[in-house]
Amino acid sequence: MRHVTQTINEKATEASYLVSYRIAQAGEAHTIAENLIKPCVLDITKCMLDEKSAKHLSTVPLSNDTVSRRIHDLASYVKQELYKRLQKTRFALQMDESTDVAGLAILLAIVRYPYESYFEEDMLMCSPLSTNTTEKEIFNEINIFFEENSLISNDCVDICTDGVKAMTGKTAGAVSRIKDKAPNCSFSHCTLHRQALAMKQMPPNLKLVMDETNERRPIEREPISALTIETLPKPPAEDGGD
Repeated sequence: MRHVTQTINEKATEASYLVSYRIAQAGEAHTIAENLIKPCVLDITKCMLDEKSAKHLSTVPLSNDTVSRRIHDLASYVKQELYKRLQKTRFALQMDESTDVAGLAILLAIVRYPYESYFEEDMLMCSPLSTNTTEKEIFNEINIFFEENSLISNDCVDICTDGVKAMTGKTAGAVSRIKDKAPNCSFSHCTLHRQALAMKQMPPNLKLVMDETNERRPIEREPISALTIETLPKPPAEDGGD
């Protein structure tokens, strides 16, 4: 009997993580699990199966606090798994500095790296810049991030940016500062940014053809993160529900 109860608790904990993962993906409020998802699941189970099955499902912990903890656990695992991968291989960075809707300066970095038989692409960092987007501050933010997560600058083989001065200045640009620590690192100008610049001077008739081509061409979108819930380890069982 104890073994059966333990198995149910394990499954309830795993189900809690799966629901929390979907809530995070959808960007919904954490309260939706307890206020809507769980009642709906219980109603469906009672109609399609029986009261006993519904009683088992009622043990799945889905309170607001539980969902918040689950999402935090998942995010922490994904970050640590990404750092472990990057500590064992070379990688390329795509960086961009921008401002959000509130006017806050932020630094975005996407990393591309080989893993097993494929190349993976993940969001590496999204950090606010305390003052403005100067060369020194961008470099310091990257440098501190690397040191805090035990990443080796020399493993960075290429940096792709939009070509602004703060990034690509020959002597004091962020890329130049990074290349001082990683001499073998190369620099590339973002192709999409160059195309966007060219489009500004494109004749209207040619721009119309380009726009229609882009609308009709199927676009295959890659997942936002190569690290998904399928890569996560099985969570430990918890005793009881919320």
